[in-house]
Amino acid sequence: MGIWTSIIANLALGVVLLAAFALHRTRENVRLRSPEEALAILRSQLPDLEGPVTLSEDGTAALVALGQGSGIGLVHRHGRRWNARELQPEDLRKVTTQDTTIQLALADFGWPRTAVRICDAGTREAWLARLQAFAAGRPNSSTGMPHA
Repeated sequence: MGIWTSIIANLALGVVLLAAFALHRTRENVRLRSPEEALAILRSQLPDLEGPVTLSEDGTAALVALGQGSGIGLVHRHGRRWNARELQPEDLRKVTTQDTTIQLALADFGWPRTAVRICDAGTREAWLARLQAFAAGRPNSSTGMPHA
């Protein structure tokens, strides 16, 4: 009888641990709620940047139109954290669109690609044109990629 008690106790403990793990692994709803929040995240890493913000439809990314002659601000969620960076022309390898999503291929081993979903066709086309023109302005270099 003692062995059956141990088996039942271990099974009950296993079920409780699996339930706790499943509850802990539920989908997180961490999203950008406003352009100001995206700009604050960008400024936390790059304090001097300023510009109008376009949020993605799902709230997981934002594009920031920095001034002429500057780069483009990008804020994107990676897991539970936010990454922010100022893109330069040499950072963009390719800009494409698929349905309502702008896909960016980056010249960065640690952050090779990102996608920004923008449902408004006018806004999406404006960003697509700006990003493609921006990527076309990169210097031609045969020395390789600027990032590791």
